[in-house]
Amino acid sequence: MIHQCIYKGPPSPFPASNPPHNRTRKLKSLSSSVRCESHLELEPKSPALQVGGPYPGGLGPHTGRDPNVKKPGWLRQKAPQGDKYEEVKESLSRLKLNTVCEEAQCPNIGECWNGGGDGIATATIMVLGDTCTRGCRFCAVKTSRNPPPPDPMEPYNTAEAIASWGVDYIVLTSVDRDDLPDGGSGHFAETVKAMKRLKPDIMVECLTSDFRGDLKAVSTLVHSGLDVFAHNIETVKRLQRIVRDPRAGSGMFYLSALILTTYSTLYSITKSMEGGFVECFQNNLLMFQQNSGIAKYFKFGHHYLTSMQSLSVLKHAKLSKEGMITKSSIMLGLGETDDELKEAMADLRAIDVDILTLGQYLQPTPLHLTVKEYVTPEKFAFWKEYGESIGFRYVASGPLVRSSYRAGELFVKTMVKERAKITSGVSG
Repeated sequence: MIHQCIYKGPPSPFPASNPPHNRTRKLKSLSSSVRCESHLELEPKSPALQVGGPYPGGLGPHTGRDPNVKKPGWLRQKAPQGDKYEEVKESLSRLKLNTVCEEAQCPNIGECWNGGGDGIATATIMVLGDTCTRGCRFCAVKTSRNPPPPDPMEPYNTAEAIASWGVDYIVLTSVDRDDLPDGGSGHFAETVKAMKRLKPDIMVECLTSDFRGDLKAVSTLVHSGLDVFAHNIETVKRLQRIVRDPRAGSGMFYLSALILTTYSTLYSITKSMEGGFVECFQNNLLMFQQNSGIAKYFKFGHHYLTSMQSLSVLKHAKLSKEGMITKSSIMLGLGETDDELKEAMADLRAIDVDILTLGQYLQPTPLHLTVKEYVTPEKFAFWKEYGESIGFRYVASGPLVRSSYRAGELFVKTMVKERAKITSGVSG
């Protein structure tokens, strides 16, 4: 994003030729203001945010608390407690396993760790450390440009710990590791393989990063033996640039830039025989930008590239292995419209994503994105019905639903078994 800082200070009461510097500096420090204006159109601000200015609390655009948006009663959760919860917490600490339940401050941690209504305790294990190389503006996981290197024994220690835990369905996820050549795909895959060796019947769901759009890294994980490949698009197309780290679309940006540059250069070289090279290059570049589909992504910005990169990862996972179940998730309450959400759901169905989870965005701290709306349980019920009507095999939709939420596990287990029977029947 390109910002222009416009300095607005008070008119000086002293002659411009001989101002008393110390006094002027003091006046400026007390009275001056700096206003940052974006040259890119952002989503409309709520009236509450406009009252406090575009940067409430000085924290940055789209952050701070909106006093007009009150947290409703259906989102209030009791503090996690209970014997089973304490047992799982102690076990995870002893085994030195990181969980996204704790790192991302999941509101369902008490329900999942206590076993809900069926007594089966569930946790989502986070591999590749607990420090992310990206800084998405909705996420509470800690970040660093240079996190510690992955523990080479983590895949085997994690597999042994989970096997001893006795669960038959496990969700593995990870932080983004842009510092690693393969984005951590190989480490992820080794963890899955180690689990399958120790417990062949265990069902493994992997909630992954986009690996910077590296489809080879996606294939590595898909062929590791996992049962469900999950990757979240997080939000609607228009809000991608605001919600997610810019690197979530970097792979598609570089590809688009390469195609645009190559096309324009080759065409200009060809036409330079007839006239000036520079003039021809500029004219052709303008023509290409006005008519090319790729140029649309430059014109409308990073959010299209980010959406494309996530969709390409999910599509490749589906096509890479027969019977692969794919899953994605969208947060609501960030300012999206109904039509935008329908478009996002249609994009996922167009690449045959099987499972969708929809949940309320909750602001972890005032430094994170502001909640624009608390979506009602009735509206979540509508989206569940709508999603299933357009072809999703399963939709988990509710204010406290998260991408790793346990509500869909029984259905997913059934789906995995059904696909296994079909696949074995075809091969037999």
